[in-house]
Amino acid sequence: MKWFLRIIGLIAILVVAGLLAWQWMNSAQQRAMKDLVKTFIHDKPRPVGGPLQAGADVTTIVDGGLVTGDEPPFALAAGPWSMVQYESEGHLIRPNLHFDFEPREGADTTKFSRSWSHGGGSSYRMAPGEDYSPAVRRHVGDVATSMASVEVGFWMWSASPRTLLTAVVSFDRGGKQLAWFGKDLPADTGAIRGSRLNCKFLMRELSLKPTDIVSVYLWKRGGKEAFIDDMDIFFHSTVVPGRMEGTALPLDSVGLGGRAPMGYATVALKEVPVDTTRFMVGGPAMSTTEAAVPIGGTDKQWRFVPQEGVAYLIAADGTPTSMLRPWSPTSRVDITHFERVVAETRPQGVLLTGFDVDFKGGKAHIASSPPPKAVILEIAPR
Repeated sequence: MKWFLRIIGLIAILVVAGLLAWQWMNSAQQRAMKDLVKTFIHDKPRPVGGPLQAGADVTTIVDGGLVTGDEPPFALAAGPWSMVQYESEGHLIRPNLHFDFEPREGADTTKFSRSWSHGGGSSYRMAPGEDYSPAVRRHVGDVATSMASVEVGFWMWSASPRTLLTAVVSFDRGGKQLAWFGKDLPADTGAIRGSRLNCKFLMRELSLKPTDIVSVYLWKRGGKEAFIDDMDIFFHSTVVPGRMEGTALPLDSVGLGGRAPMGYATVALKEVPVDTTRFMVGGPAMSTTEAAVPIGGTDKQWRFVPQEGVAYLIAADGTPTSMLRPWSPTSRVDITHFERVVAETRPQGVLLTGFDVDFKGGKAHIASSPPPKAVILEIAPR
């Protein structure tokens, strides 16, 4: 009985001492202690550290894939989304990654498996004793102009109902973790095609620097092996990289004149071949035509305001009378949705050529995908 009382007394002393120590700690020390306890009881993922791999600085493209510099199975990103890049103030930004986990010649496929897949013939297999996947790690400035959110998605299947997989996004600065986010996906053994996890982590109150490091990885608990397929990672900026920041159109005004609400004018559109001599893919990209352009056969003008994303029909006295939408029902494309739009007068109507832009070496070039489009817009007679 005496030993029991002594043990109880020792526990009480330790509790009191712990409470006093907690009161003396500042908020940063308290947060570090909470994280330590959570990690100990397996309620928080293990932080990712160490030197940053080449990552976004690697631009080698092989067999339809992008060499990332990350550890397998994330050493090669596939598909057109992974090839997207922007140049911002002389710095290259790659915001998208897609991993299909399909074997390529010469690639390390030791973590791939053909036992299950959602699409294609193989997937990434996390072995029973593999609690953590390798991480995709980047400097924030290599994936976003100013980061707003990180989006992660993948398919997963496991034969064990005890398997729990968590998508983890972590940020660190100077070797210390700033914050981490996670979303769980429990295994559904009956979903033979797998279960899909889509999550988006918002950076609302996290003030990030371009030199901070963002890490994306998977944390597995319980169960046995797990299979992951068709994994996407999207790093979102507060503004769309490569595009001018726009201004929302006020619905209670005409935008230019500030008078009364207006509707869309009735137009006729005809798709025409693009003048590849002037608008050659890979050639210099012209600026968007922002000045008013006469519409042939009428006394009116076309004027596109890219900041608003709206084109206006301008009357002879210079007053905007209605909005114009150059949407082609044939290709189901709105020319004003391209990054740049060039307008030129024609005997009847106005010729509009739209194209997207790639930046190489600080210079703008006409992009091949999507291909440039051209239409002639005419004002339909009333």
